[in-house]
Amino acid sequence: MMKTLLALFAFVAAPAAAETLPLSSLVDRVLARDPAAASARAGVDEVRRARSEVLAQSLPRLSAKLSYMRGDDPLFVFGSILQERAVEASHFGLGFLRGPGYRTQVRGALEAGVPLFTGFQLSSARRRAALGAEAAESGSRAVEEERRRAAVDAALDVLASQARLSVLEVRLSSASAMVEDARRLTKSGVVLGSEFYAAEALLAKLRGQAAMERRALEGVRARLSILSGVPDAAPSGSLAAPPPGLAGAEALSADASARRGDLRAAELGAQSSLEGAAAARRSLLPSVEAFGQVQESGRGFLDGGTSRLVGLRAELPFGDPGYPSRRGRLEAAARRSREAVRAGREAAAADIASARAAYAGALDAFPELLSARDHAAHSLELFRPLYRQGRQSVMEVLRAEDALTQAELAVIAARRGLYAGWAGLRQAAGTFGPEAVKDLERALEDR
Repeated sequence: MMKTLLALFAFVAAPAAAETLPLSSLVDRVLARDPAAASARAGVDEVRRARSEVLAQSLPRLSAKLSYMRGDDPLFVFGSILQERAVEASHFGLGFLRGPGYRTQVRGALEAGVPLFTGFQLSSARRRAALGAEAAESGSRAVEEERRRAAVDAALDVLASQARLSVLEVRLSSASAMVEDARRLTKSGVVLGSEFYAAEALLAKLRGQAAMERRALEGVRARLSILSGVPDAAPSGSLAAPPPGLAGAEALSADASARRGDLRAAELGAQSSLEGAAAARRSLLPSVEAFGQVQESGRGFLDGGTSRLVGLRAELPFGDPGYPSRRGRLEAAARRSREAVRAGREAAAADIASARAAYAGALDAFPELLSARDHAAHSLELFRPLYRQGRQSVMEVLRAEDALTQAELAVIAARRGLYAGWAGLRQAAGTFGPEAVKDLERALEDR
């Protein structure tokens, strides 16, 4: 009866079968629906359209004006008559000039203008818009790498949890068989009760670890499912093989300087700040615009005179109280941007160097963890026949089971850390793109 209840509990508590997909497919699904990546892509589109808006400022400008006026002011009335080409001799009489009465005028005008010289402000705005567009694209690439890394971490959590649960279930089955055997021997007095209950305590510890791991697996699967939109998502493969190889720290640092999206965005931002400071220094230069106008005036629509006008407009500011502050502010922003770029490069180099050293240390320690696991397994195999011969207690066997369990869990944690460290180093170097995910996928699928 007890065995039946335990089997039923294991069936109910076991996690549902997951929908397994290759790592690259899961990551693609995460990026396709990730709000941060979508926001970054929208930001790129926004900046590109802003650049098009700046470019359009150099094109000819066409505007239409329409006005309706009615009044008895002599200047307004006489001017309207002149514009309408409707002058008669009676309009020059003193009576008319003193009291012309009310007159209605409808005026429509079509004007075209094109900037000829803007004090280099338009060319500067175009350069800043181009730098902003490239910076937005670089920033979006950095966001996608960060979200790609988050997706890979979630997938590695699922694989590690599955591996831990598998180890715990195997060890729990082996330990349960030993404790059941000790139960029978306790009734016959061969095994002391104190040893049996101590063995039961270790078995309960393994059962507790397995129960917690089942719930942990549900949690990491749920997280990956939310990120990818795939119910009960899980990556195919396992952590059995080591991660792909890595370049040296010097090569990674060079990659970071050339490829990291956030560093590139910072550099472009510094260039844009320098361009803004230069534009501020030229903001007191004159601007010149050519224009042409066609105007229709009459007492109604399309029944009056037409006039044409062409010319040049020039604007020259004679002093700007805000000029010194604006120029100083933009020059300070340019200095701040340059220092931010330098700080970013140094921080990236330091991060890569320390992460590379930690990863190399983990690689060096990994064989020792494998050796510890192998020794623990060999110890268990030696204790079992000694227990059957009555030369060792069941407690020693259960301690060996527990030692092997913890050693195997440590190996799984180390493998998960190596994969995560590999991904983190590639992200720090700015090279964690789709190809890097494919490299990880091939390593996970390698048995």
